[in-house]
Amino acid sequence: MFIWAFVGRSLTGYKLALSRGGDVPVSVLGDSSGAVLCDDYRGYDPLAKKGARFRCSTHPVRKRRQLP
Repeated sequence: MFIWAFVGRSLTGYKLALSRGGDVPVSVLGDSSGAVLCDDYRGYDPLAKKGARFRCSTHPVRKRRQLP
């Protein structure tokens, strides 16, 4: 089970879903536009079509530290 959080200027919403895939936020956001903050999981690629996609800065740092 996954808990999705959607935060706007005046509204915060949550959705429980069995999936972590990009289809969940796409179905919630509908035709809205704006920015999305998420990690580098490829399942979120459909969100790039909704507007700006910002990735969590922790993941690149961690990947850099894992390099030999």
